[in-house]
Amino acid sequence: MLVVHSGALMPHLPPPPDPSTVLLIHPDAVEGIVDRSQYAHTLTIVSMTHNALDPSPSQDESMVSTDTATSKVEAGPAATLAKTAGQAFTLEFSVNFDPESPLGTMYGMAFDSGRYHTFQAIGGNLFRTQYTEAAGFSYGDLTGGQWYQLAITYDGTTWRNFVNGVKVGEATGLSQSVASPAAFGLFGVPFADYLPRLNARVAEVRLTLGQARYTANYTPATTPFPNPSAP
Repeated sequence: MLVVHSGALMPHLPPPPDPSTVLLIHPDAVEGIVDRSQYAHTLTIVSMTHNALDPSPSQDESMVSTDTATSKVEAGPAATLAKTAGQAFTLEFSVNFDPESPLGTMYGMAFDSGRYHTFQAIGGNLFRTQYTEAAGFSYGDLTGGQWYQLAITYDGTTWRNFVNGVKVGEATGLSQSVASPAAFGLFGVPFADYLPRLNARVAEVRLTLGQARYTANYTPATTPFPNPSAP
C-alpha cells in the first residue's frame, strides 16, 4: 500500500524579508557589488572590482580597490540607513588588510556622522583596528594578508565587539553622539573623500538596525548571509 505524507507536496512559502537587515553586500562575478538586502540600496562604486581568489571565511568573493586614492563603495543617503542615538545595531564584515599599505590611519565601515572604523598600519604588518562612536572600541592589532570576521554590536545598553566570533571588548553606560547618519561607506567615510581610505579586501558586509545579533561568543558564518537572515 502506497502511503503519501499529507503535507509532502505542499509548497513552503519563503520567509518574509528581514526589515532589520538594511545593508547586505557579498559581491560575485554574476551580479558584481550590489546591496542584496530587501531595500536594494543603490551603491556609489568607484575604482572597485571583485576578486574570487583566496575567498573570505564565508566562501565569498571580495571587494578590492583598483586605486586606493579614489576607491569607494557607499550606500545612501537613505532613511533605512539612518542609525539614531541609542538604537541597537550590529555591523559585521570580513576584512583582509593589504600588507603593502603605507603607515598611517585609514577609514572605512563608517556612518556619515562621526561613527567609523579606523585601521592604523603601525608597522610589522600589523593593523590597529578600532570602532569609534563617542568612545573607542578596540579589536586589537590584526595581521595583514589574512582574513578576519569583525562585528560590533550595541543592544541599547552594552557595546560588544568580536574578532572571528570571539568577544574582545565590552562596555556599558557610554554616551553617544546624537546626529542621525543617513549614508554608509565601506571604503572611507561618506562625504569625506579627503580621509585616507581602507586598503584591504572586504567581503560579507551586513548592517542590522534595531538588533544586537551577538551578545556572547558565536560561530562565524561559513556561507554568505541570507536575507531574510538569521545568524
